[in-house]
Amino acid sequence: SHTQTAVGYFRVSDIKKLFDGQQKDSGASEIKISLTAGMAGMDYTVNGVFNMFMSDLSSFSTLTKVGTDEQMYFSHQGDLFSRWDDIYVGGAKALIVATNAESGKSEVYPVALYHPDFDTGTSELAFFVRRLRDDESAEKLINLYQPKLPIGNLVYGESINLVNIELWVEPFSTDNDQLGNR
Repeated sequence: SHTQTAVGYFRVSDIKKLFDGQQKDSGASEIKISLTAGMAGMDYTVNGVFNMFMSDLSSFSTLTKVGTDEQMYFSHQGDLFSRWDDIYVGGAKALIVATNAESGKSEVYPVALYHPDFDTGTSELAFFVRRLRDDESAEKLINLYQPKLPIGNLVYGESINLVNIELWVEPFSTDNDQLGNR
């Protein structure tokens, strides 16, 4: 297997080298990000925006090269979250796969995630979350990750508590200028 355990706090500027090797002219890879959390609260704020606070977090994000089993583990203390909005302009499309703590129903929520904030003291991760707009589709994500659960929608004005969360994020290219691959 090609799984490598990354040690230390990798920076996003290392991603291309890690996945594509040292050659400047090597082709681009598509990299998907996933992480897990034990609990998350989704609090509705205003204008279709939710605050998601994730706790009991996995100790790293898993970066996987699409189409391979090549993986790297990125510590949350690195700069992935501080560079998130540069890499994913307008937010990252993602699937939140989770169980509603009240109803016990497990669903997949297609969303866009932006402005992540990782608190190193509490190991909690917060995102602003919105439902996908009519001109945005989760189809590629659903084809890529193949969730086995029904699709749900966050309800405007409602706050929910989720457990057993998996967060599956759309791939980005290692040729993304925002990675700092100069």
